[in-house]
Formats: sequence, structure tokens, C-alpha cells
Amino acid sequence: MRTGTVLIIDDEEPVREVTAHMFTLFGMKALTACDGVEGLEIFRQHQADITFILLDLTMPRMNGEETLRDIRALSTDVPVILISGYNRTTLTSPLASSTTVAFLQKPFTIATLIDQIDAVTG
Repeated sequence: MRTGTVLIIDDEEPVREVTAHMFTLFGMKALTACDGVEGLEIFRQHQADITFILLDLTMPRMNGEETLRDIRALSTDVPVILISGYNRTTLTSPLASSTTVAFLQKPFTIATLIDQIDAVTG
């Protein structure tokens, strides 16, 4: 069973709710944020507790790549799974090629999510 806390940053409320529920079924605690600005604030408050971050690429106010850059300024080693309806070729940030960053295309299954969690936290 997976343990720890995941921070879910996604502007789509249904995605946040369903994904948070999935993680609680895994035995994890889920924190949610509606955009990068809120996600960074939550990360600052709970950084020591966060096991990994699920981060949407396309959001208002602060997109996923900008959020990833600011997260990396605070922590270089927290694992991040980038999620998007677009494919990985849309990523422009060199931070996205880190070994602690994975990519998952929406829609995704529980099995592919678990694979990516294991890849970045293993």
C-alpha cells in the first residue's frame, strides 16, 4: 500500500475530486489546489509532508511549467507527475526531463497512474 501525501494541482474540479478520492483509496492523504498559485502556497505550507505532486500543465494564472519551475526553486527532489490532455512533446521546460518528473496523458487509468507513481518515487 502506498502511503504519504500527494498534492494535486489541477484547474478542473472533477479531476481533483476523482483523483483525490483515488489516492485516499490507496491509503494516501490528498491535498488539492485549483491552480499553480494555490498549489505553490499549499506546497510551501506542507512541503515536508508531500510525497509527490500531480501537476496539470494547462491552467489559468500560472501554468504547469511555471509552477514546476517555482516548485524546483523550493525543492529539487520532490517527485512530480505532469498531467495533460496534450502529449509530452508540448513540454518546453528542461525541468520536465528530470528523473524526478514523469508525464501522464489524460485520460489515464489507475494502472498507468500507479506505474508513474512507482517510476518517480521508486
